[in-house]
Parts: sequence; C-alpha cells; structure tokens
Amino acid sequence: KKINNAKFIFVGQGVLEEKVKQTLKENKTEKNAVLAGRRLDVERFHDIAECFIAISPVQNVFSVTILEAMLKGIPCIISKAGDTEKFFKDGENCLLIDAKNEKQLSEAIIKLLEDKALASRLSKNAKILLKKLGFEREQILKQTMQLYLQAKK
Repeated sequence: KKINNAKFIFVGQGVLEEKVKQTLKENKTEKNAVLAGRRLDVERFHDIAECFIAISPVQNVFSVTILEAMLKGIPCIISKAGDTEKFFKDGENCLLIDAKNEKQLSEAIIKLLEDKALASRLSKNAKILLKKLGFEREQILKQTMQLYLQAKK
C-alpha cells in the first residue's frame, strides 16, 4: 500500500503456487505481481531486482538462490530459520526477519526500497562475507579444478 508501483516477481514453482494466486486475488494485488514460474534464465530477474527475498521457515543456509543474489549485488531479506543467524547478520549483510512474519517482511521491503544507502551497504558487505566463506566465482572454479585434477590422477 505504501509503494503502489512495487512489483513482486515470484520465480519458481511449487505447492504454494495456487495459494499465492488466491492470496493475490483476495488482496487485489495481482497487478503488483508476476508469477514467472520455473525458469532457467534467473539472471534476467537478478538484473532488474532491487531486493531479493528468501523466507523459508526451515533453513536458508546456504541456499544457492541467496548466494546468487548476493553475488549479483542484490540486497537480501532473509528469514531467521535454521542456522541462518550463524552466518548472516541483520543490518550488516542482509535484513533478517522472523519467519512467517508478514509485518516485518513488508517493513524490510519498504526499508530497502526507500534507503538506497542501506541497500548498497548490505550488498557490499554480503559480497565480503561470501568471499570470506569461499563462495566467490574464482574460488569455486579453483576448488573445482583442484578436485578434478585430483580425481584424474
């Protein structure tokens, strides 16, 4: 309601798809949502995203979708589920919210969309975290090649 022109793109498919459609219809928010379905060209959506949301109630560490978004420099909103808080820090490299808390989620989205300096800082710090944890592209390629060469022997 606060940001009328916000668009939400749901990429993927699953058991909640019909519930999402129903909720959008009930809340009259279909015009603000795109259900892209299962896609192999996710990077196209990364290129236009102003934030990335991962709100699993079970576990977020280490979701490949979060890693991809962070590596692309997209500020992330992540639910505190499983071991998430052991690696990600609220206000430092992402915004953390309680799982299944719609109010916190909407507040976090508005915060990121309105505070570009915060979004930029979270993006920068997320990349630093991933480098520290060994998730940069070059690090992964090097480790993969080392494993390949060892297996080849």
